[in-house]
Order: sequence, then C-alpha cells, then structure tokens
Amino acid sequence: MYLAAELDHLAVVRLLLEAEADKNAASQDGTTALMAAARHSHLEVVRLLLEAGADKTAAKQDGATVLMATAFNGHLEVVRLLLEAGADKNAARQDGATALMAAAFNGPLGSGAVVARGWGLQECSNGT
Repeated sequence: MYLAAELDHLAVVRLLLEAEADKNAASQDGTTALMAAARHSHLEVVRLLLEAGADKTAAKQDGATVLMATAFNGHLEVVRLLLEAGADKNAARQDGATALMAAAFNGPLGSGAVVARGWGLQECSNGT
C-alpha cells in the first residue's frame, strides 16, 4: 500500500483497499501510506485513504504526523483536506515542533496561513 500511495497509483491503492489490505501499515520509521501520499501531494490518493478510514493521527517515531510533513512541504490542497478531515493540528514532534511551525518556517509562503486558519487564527494582510 505504501509504495502504491507514494507513487500515486490510485487504482492500485483502490484495489488494495478493496482486498482489505492494511491501510495503516507503517514502514520501520512509522511512515504510513497516507503520509507517503500526502508528502508527495497525491491529493486523490490522500482523499481515498481518508475516505477508507486511514489513521490521520498516526505519528512517525519522532512524533511527526501527516499534517506536519504536508505543511512542511507546502502542499496546500492536501493540508486543507487533512484539516477538513480532522487531522490533529496540535500534535507536536518530540522536539516540540508543530504543523503550524513547519508551515511558517519551512513551507512555501501561504501554507502557514492555511494551517493558521485551522486554528482559527486570522491572516494578516500587512505582513505582520
């Protein structure tokens, strides 16, 4: 499942889900199919996995979640989808970093605003 999700093979992911493959199986570091698809911005695979009930709160060994990785990489549409699906916006890695921090400090301009709206924060139009 992981490899199919990472490579954006939507039809294969769908077949695996229909065959009742473990949608939450993780690699040695804790990366799941949902994380793999999200970090590469494979929106339709992410949507399918979420609809199938993939764990949107799963964390890697360091505590990083799918929302953190997606915000870090600036995949805005996937960030929106994860937030709408109820991804834990307050989860923190072992070092205390959150999705909002990842978006603000590492993601392309704009992703921090998307995650901030998930917290109910207001965007600042004057750059402050």
